[in-house]
Formats: sequence, C-alpha cells, structure tokens
Amino acid sequence: MQPLKCRLQDVHDLMQECVDIHAPILELTVQMESKSRKIGISSDMNRSGKYFDTLFFLDDKDYASLDEMFSALGYPPDMMVFVMKEEGVDDPRDYTLLAQREIM
Repeated sequence: MQPLKCRLQDVHDLMQECVDIHAPILELTVQMESKSRKIGISSDMNRSGKYFDTLFFLDDKDYASLDEMFSALGYPPDMMVFVMKEEGVDDPRDYTLLAQREIM
C-alpha cells in the first residue's frame, strides 16, 4: 500500500471537517519529512450519543484546540506529508474524506 500524499493543510482541514460534522474521532499516522507522527482527535460520548471533552493530539501530547496543535508542529501548511494509515482503515484511500485530498 502506498501512502497518501497531501498537504499538511489538508490534514488540518480534514480534522476540522470531522469536528464540523460531529464525528470528532480520528487517528492518522503521518510522515513529515522523515519522522512518523500520530495525529488525531479523541472525544468521549455520552449515552445520548453527544460528543464531549474533545481533544486534539500529536503523538503523546494533548491540545485543547486544533490550531494550537498545528502551531506546535511548527511546519508550514503547504508542506507535503504522507498519510501512512488511518486507524481502523487498511488503506487511507478507503477513507473518503481523506482520499478527496490526495495529491497525485
């Protein structure tokens, strides 16, 4: 399986879209330069199906906001990255919201 190539801004936009559509659960393995990083969103869900306590994470560090997490990365938004995998999906291209952002 080949990694999916996209811009770092595309990863940011994907994560924002997950929050906007009320599906704030995502875990990506992304290669930036030569380093593999875990990037994602975690949330708890109450009995009525509403998400709460949404956190954004980069490796082992949690952030209260998406922009705070991407600022901590310190890379420019137009940097090319490779999405190696999305947790629970064998091929990142099988995840439609991510596949739409692929750069050929």
